[in-house]
Amino acid sequence: MSDRNIKRLAPHKYKIRFKFRDPLTQRQRVYQETLEGVTIVQARARRDEARAACLRETPSINRSLRLSDCVGSYQADRVLRDPRRRRRPLARSSLEVEAQTLEKIIIPAVGDWVVASITLRDLDEKVRQWSVAIAPTTGQPYASSTINGWVGVLRRLVKHSAGMAGAEDPSRDLEGVAQSTSTVARALTVEESRRLLEHLAEHGRDYYALVYLMLVTAARVGEATALHWDQVADGYIVLDHAARRGERHARTKTGHVSRVKLLPELVQVLDGHRDWLAESGHPRAAGAVIFPSRRGRTPYMASSTLNSALKRAAKALEIARFRPHDLRHTANTIMLSEGVEERAVRALTGHSSPA
Repeated sequence: MSDRNIKRLAPHKYKIRFKFRDPLTQRQRVYQETLEGVTIVQARARRDEARAACLRETPSINRSLRLSDCVGSYQADRVLRDPRRRRRPLARSSLEVEAQTLEKIIIPAVGDWVVASITLRDLDEKVRQWSVAIAPTTGQPYASSTINGWVGVLRRLVKHSAGMAGAEDPSRDLEGVAQSTSTVARALTVEESRRLLEHLAEHGRDYYALVYLMLVTAARVGEATALHWDQVADGYIVLDHAARRGERHARTKTGHVSRVKLLPELVQVLDGHRDWLAESGHPRAAGAVIFPSRRGRTPYMASSTLNSALKRAAKALEIARFRPHDLRHTANTIMLSEGVEERAVRALTGHSSPA
């Protein structure tokens, strides 16, 4: 008879310890128990009895557990998600966005819901309410991509909470909202890009060089706003940092590092930008940041600041509204239309596939 999972601590004293997979949550758990005044035969019998009980154990449903009670456990799981199911851990930026969504959107709306009582109808109604809600900052309905991001977090939280409560997961058939045409990514035409730069050169000098650089290098907003002057040297500009929520991080969104050759036109624009910062009396002209913000606790320009400037420019130029990230799409599109090889474009942008 095997004595596996049984450790002898002293005469007539044994410790039982074994791992098993919870039949309900499919999570690995550990059972351990110390027995005194028993023989090895009795210890074996107790081990076999405990193992059988664990494998057929079905937790009773917790009728008092609320969604807000499960947030801490859920976030810990997201940080330490099973590496066998994912190729790499979640990026810090993704975890930060999810934490903000939980704090500001999910928990205030549904944190008091009792997990065992949640139905698919309840979840569908909440999504419907979000779809017609008005964003206080814009006075417009929330973008479908924003709502679908909330739905994804809600679905994952409910699934996790149902496992903790021993209840059925009601979120399996929960759907998001249809993609709205107003938020579909678009690329500016060459003519629109030219007019935009001319407009900013006259009415938005804080953003002219930044937009020019993004159109030339296909940099993301955070990569461009995180740039320091020491990243422009030896004929190249290195995009290896990213700014998010006023902080500069030592890696880009995907970890990809772009080393872009400085074209003479871009050198001229950056030199003119440095001179303009000094001549215009910019409060952060002497700092290390190439595109500093005028106010705020940090020198890194927020994406929302650039978004507001581009919104004003689109209105003045009477062209369809576009987002800062659409400048990256524009750079991609123009390069491909001009015959740049697809592999070269992906090497510059860090995209893993043509899609």
